[in-house]
Amino acid sequence: MLKPKKLQSGRFGYFNPDGSRAFETDFAYAWQFSEGLALIQLDSGRHGFIKPCGQKAFDADFEQAGSFSDGLASVKFDNDRWGCINLDGHKAFEGDFTWIGCFCEGMACVLLDNGRYAYIKSDGQKAFEADFKSATSFAQGKARVELDNGDRININTHGVLCK
Repeated sequence: MLKPKKLQSGRFGYFNPDGSRAFETDFAYAWQFSEGLALIQLDSGRHGFIKPCGQKAFDADFEQAGSFSDGLASVKFDNDRWGCINLDGHKAFEGDFTWIGCFCEGMACVLLDNGRYAYIKSDGQKAFEADFKSATSFAQGKARVELDNGDRININTHGVLCK
C-alpha cells in the first residue's frame, strides 16, 4: 500500500512499502489511499483524487473533500453546500448540508444549517428525525451524541438510546 510522506521541499509524495518513490508527481498535501483512491490537495488549494499510479481519478476537483468510505466521499461543491460523490466521481447526491463526515456503517454525520447534527444514509436522506448538539461517527453500531440538556449518550443506527 502506498503511503504519503512529506518531502524536503515541504510538499507530499507517495512511497512504496520498500521506501522507494511510487511516482514523481507531488502535491501540496496528500492523504492515505482509501478504497483505491487517495485524496490530495492541489496547488490551487482545491482537492482531488488520484489512482495508485498517480493519475487523477477523474477531472472534477472540489473546494474541500473527505476520503472515500463505504463507496462515497463527502465533497464541498462550488455552491458552498456539501454532498457526496461515488468512486467514479459522479454525484451520488447533492445535499443541503453545511458539512458531511465520513460514512461509517452506511451512515454519515452531517452539520445542518441550524448548527445541529443529524445522520444521513448513503442516498443523502436523513436516517432518522432526531438531531443533536454534537455527534460522532458510528462504530460497532453505536454513535455518541449530545442532547440539549448536555447529557452525552450512545444511540444505535435507528437513533434509539443504547448502552
